[in-house]
Amino acid sequence: MNDLSDSKQGEVLGTFLFELAGIKVGLSVIDEDYKKKTERLKERKKEIERELDRLMEQIGVDSFKNEAGTASRKVNIFPNIKDFEQLVQFIAETGNYALLKKAVNSKPFRDIIEIGESVPGVDNYVDSKINFSVNPTFRDSFIKQGE
Repeated sequence: MNDLSDSKQGEVLGTFLFELAGIKVGLSVIDEDYKKKTERLKERKKEIERELDRLMEQIGVDSFKNEAGTASRKVNIFPNIKDFEQLVQFIAETGNYALLKKAVNSKPFRDIIEIGESVPGVDNYVDSKINFSVNPTFRDSFIKQGE
């Protein structure tokens, strides 16, 4: 890590870090409050949806409507791979490549690229992100200022 604290660049970076820390702390306080207020409602919503699903299946209806709104029940079937080798063999034998997603796993792809090799038919793009953690002392003092 470079020590730029005594330079003009360090001053500019420091200003941004203080502002970013304030924003991050402010958002986390809002997020914590929001989570507390919505957690109970979300759980109750799930309970009602489970009960509606059970009752609608039992009664044999796919939708129900009243003045409050409309509930519709849709059943989906999703794959759950139990034996990857058998799946690959099936796809190779039948040519049913539609079973596969058009995506490549990032980690093995990066490993291949890092050793200087390439993967035919696959290009890549680079994305960068700033990771930032707030000093707990700063967080506490920032929250106290807002009270």
